[in-house]
Amino acid sequence: MTDIFSKIVGRIVAGRSRVGQSRVPYLHPEKLREMRDTRLRELVRYAARTVPYYRRLFRAQGIDPAAIRVAEDLDRLPLLEKEAVRQEPRLFVSESRRGQTAVPFVTSGTTGSPLTVFCDRDYLLSQAGFNKRENDVIRNLLGNTESLRKLILNYEGSNSTTLRRFLQRYRFRPALSEPPRAWVDDPVEHVIDTLNDYRPDVLGSYGSYLEALFRMVAARDMDVHMPRAVLYFTDAMTDGGKRLFEDTLGIPVLSHYNAAEAFKIGFTCEERTGFHLHEDLTYVKIVDSSGRRL
Repeated sequence: MTDIFSKIVGRIVAGRSRVGQSRVPYLHPEKLREMRDTRLRELVRYAARTVPYYRRLFRAQGIDPAAIRVAEDLDRLPLLEKEAVRQEPRLFVSESRRGQTAVPFVTSGTTGSPLTVFCDRDYLLSQAGFNKRENDVIRNLLGNTESLRKLILNYEGSNSTTLRRFLQRYRFRPALSEPPRAWVDDPVEHVIDTLNDYRPDVLGSYGSYLEALFRMVAARDMDVHMPRAVLYFTDAMTDGGKRLFEDTLGIPVLSHYNAAEAFKIGFTCEERTGFHLHEDLTYVKIVDSSGRRL
């Protein structure tokens, strides 16, 4: 009974998060900033009240949490180094019920040693709505059909696998909607067989893996189903790799830019000349090693 109730609640939270998402990337910048700053104020109040690290920080720095009203006010806070999180991760977990039932995610460690980030259930369920912004670009590019077949090549234990299993537990998902599983460390022959059997419209994986896989396909003249689009994430694809897909194979290349610390940062825009930022969800700024804005 508890599992059914959890799935009902999960479906409600996920469904609510989808409302209006298609319009968000095209809202007036002032509206986006208003949405961002409203979320920021709620987050700062929550952190100051329930997260040990921030409760101590505001007290030690003499900062009134209510004074953090817009994203630019975050410049008043010291830069948070990964090592601080790595040494005492529980200091960054909310003492609220949401925090205590949060799900751990581990960063890839591409910029150093991995660290653990805890995400609460509502945040994870809301990704269903935020995904709509990114998926709309794919659907518009490929014909806006509801029956697109997507195959993601990842590895067992990855963050996307952890999220998928969480959503299976907390949302109603028809068994037939689950694509076959193939992993990046599987033999290439198995991956090719899965592609040929499932025939996905969209193939997603690490940029370096997709590039290496299809360079091998081209070099060996292998018989393989060609997706209508490829989607890379986590690590980059070289310019040469993009030319292989777009110029040689005629397959458009898309990308999602995200991290364990912030699931939604940016995604390829419809013109495929740059990225939309999820400006209302993640505040992005470019800084030097000391945290000074560049």
